[in-house]
Amino acid sequence: MGLFGNKQAKNQDVDALRRALIDIGALLRSQQPGTNQFESVLQNAKVEAANAATRARAAGAGGAVEVVIQDLRQNTLAGDARAVFDGVLDGLVEHRR
Repeated sequence: MGLFGNKQAKNQDVDALRRALIDIGALLRSQQPGTNQFESVLQNAKVEAANAATRARAAGAGGAVEVVIQDLRQNTLAGDARAVFDGVLDGLVEHRR
């Protein structure tokens, strides 16, 4: 492991974040919110995305995390699904002082 962390680990965590966010988008496209099953699956995907973002940032890939978040903001969801997805992305943005 070098001075700035393990590059393979960084890439894996950034990929895991991207996959989790894509899964959330697919879930929002394919199912209606409000059911217990939907909420459970959505919550699990949110936790996976947050964990992947945390791991990637800890490995020194914070910039890549922000790029993934901004890329996926261009998603084509609409209406309530868009609002839910934006909320997930907003929760992942690292707030700086």
